[in-house]
Amino acid sequence: MQNIGIKDNDIIDFRKKIGVELCKIREERGLTIEGLAEKIGKKKSTVASIEDGRWDFSIDMLALFAMHLGFDIIVEKH
Repeated sequence: MQNIGIKDNDIIDFRKKIGVELCKIREERGLTIEGLAEKIGKKKSTVASIEDGRWDFSIDMLALFAMHLGFDIIVEKH
């Protein structure tokens, strides 16, 4: 499937924005990267890569973050 009108850099920027928010929520909950990785059963490097926007993660991975950090995922039109 083609991303008509969407550039790869736009997707990377979007992923970075999500990562920044995930990091903020994790820190608000008083967890370290290592602590969250342990809770969700992933490597510390995986969590760090997601928060840095370097990891092309799945919706399932986002759901793991949401369930263990206690936030909702809301999809809105813009």
